[in-house]
Amino acid sequence: PDYRDREVFICGPGGYMDASRKMLVEGGHDPARYHQESFNFAETVECAQGPVAEPGAEASGEVGYTVQLARSGRSFSMDGSQTVLVAARKAGVPLPSSCSQGICGTCKTKVLEGTVDMKHNGGIRPREIEKGMRLMCCSRPTSDLILDL
Repeated sequence: PDYRDREVFICGPGGYMDASRKMLVEGGHDPARYHQESFNFAETVECAQGPVAEPGAEASGEVGYTVQLARSGRSFSMDGSQTVLVAARKAGVPLPSSCSQGICGTCKTKVLEGTVDMKHNGGIRPREIEKGMRLMCCSRPTSDLILDL
């Protein structure tokens, strides 16, 4: 009942945010007190720039790493120039994700075997990292991987 007096912070799909804003404005809410955070879910923005793979590996067509998903039994090959999330999408293997920027934590996955270089933006806690969790949107393989997916 007191929404007109509140600061509103919203994040989500575009349609949801548009409908929410419209409802609030029509109800007399001050637009200056409305704040939204948006991600373009259609694009993949990688967290770290630049390849991690050995120079020339991609140019020679060499595939450096195999990624296996323990629970689903699926696998795909990739080199270290892309994140695991980007490579999985290109291979047609769906992985949970949302912001693709290392912020939301949706793609957080336990690495059962192997190592990655992860450059995140705060979407994972130090204790989760200690337990072997990694954000697939910000992780580039440095060995073959087995993921708990």
